[in-house]
Amino acid sequence: MDKDGTFAVGSDIVPGTYSTAGPVGNGTCYWKRSGNPDGALLDNSLSKKAQVVVIQPTDKAFKTDGCQPWQLTPDATPPPEASGPQVQAGLGILNGLLAPNGQPAPPHN
Repeated sequence: MDKDGTFAVGSDIVPGTYSTAGPVGNGTCYWKRSGNPDGALLDNSLSKKAQVVVIQPTDKAFKTDGCQPWQLTPDATPPPEASGPQVQAGLGILNGLLAPNGQPAPPHN
């Protein structure tokens, strides 16, 4: 994958372990694995560092934005697995969308 976009797993790209050297220039590299056509989040990352992702045969799509080209790299070491809901809750807290207990934050006045 040498450009930004959303790629269908099984037709645009094959499942496997992919790596990128990181973001283009001084930007950030964002990627997302989706589990169904409407974009249900399985895993994602926003980073200024090199990335490795394992795209599963059950994934429906892979989105990339701002990353250097992705290469199929079967021998790359994938990062430790993180639980999707835990990652989403952490991102929600960081974005101020959720209170620390995972519940919606009270409205801001």
